[in-house]
Amino acid sequence: MMRRNGDLPLMVSPASSCLLQDQRAPRPVGVNMATEGNKSYLAEEEEEPIVITDLGEGDNRSSLCLIGKVATHKPFNAFGLLETMKKVWKPTHGIAKEIESNLFSFQFKHWRDVDKILSMEPWQYDKNILVLKRLDSGVQPSSLNFDFVPFWIRIYDLPIAGRQTTVLRAIGNRCGQFLEVDPKTLDRVDRSIRIKILLDTTKPLKRRTKIVVGNGQPIWVQIKYERLPSFCYICGCLGHIKRDCEVVEDREEINSLAESELPFGDELRASPMKHARVMVE
Repeated sequence: MMRRNGDLPLMVSPASSCLLQDQRAPRPVGVNMATEGNKSYLAEEEEEPIVITDLGEGDNRSSLCLIGKVATHKPFNAFGLLETMKKVWKPTHGIAKEIESNLFSFQFKHWRDVDKILSMEPWQYDKNILVLKRLDSGVQPSSLNFDFVPFWIRIYDLPIAGRQTTVLRAIGNRCGQFLEVDPKTLDRVDRSIRIKILLDTTKPLKRRTKIVVGNGQPIWVQIKYERLPSFCYICGCLGHIKRDCEVVEDREEINSLAESELPFGDELRASPMKHARVMVE
């Protein structure tokens, strides 16, 4: 019998005793093969899933919970993140905690807080994107995919024939995954059209794209991003800056270049449009 302070007695069967002994020390020469048999049996038993079909009425905790991760490999102040988002979001009630390294849970009491926060994405902390995901009741937080985040982008100098949803959807899918278009920019002839996409943070930002509308000639349209955080001016990816880029072979040569000579730059930034309405297609 083994005890841990404050725990109930933990009974150890002969089979589990063998398993513990096998983990602590090398197997001695001439070990009884029954030990291996017991270990194999335990492995099979551990892999057998516990199937639960009757979950009862449950609760709505998962629908009011957001899981967050900062899109960076650099260390940051986790406590500072929790305190900052609490002050910025100002929820009616809520609990925020760090689940594990760079994985956070934000539990709210009202769906209005959740919807408001998601509608105002992307959020930033320490000049990096805070990716937020809804949590389904049957999903482990650590298994969520945090590579994608909603972004508003601007498409500049589109011809009149290109200012329609079919064209905007194709451009949005080239830059990420098209989500919606701001009808306020669609209904007027302006410098740019504003659309929302699901951006893959692991891929380089798109700077421009070539389109052909109808029987016209190929033309370039420029793309800019609202509320763009720090990104690498060499590879164009989020999550790190030039000095931390891993694709650089000649660091001295890169450092000698002016910013205007780098592949990416601040020309990708667009100021957010205030009080914009959104239309889902």
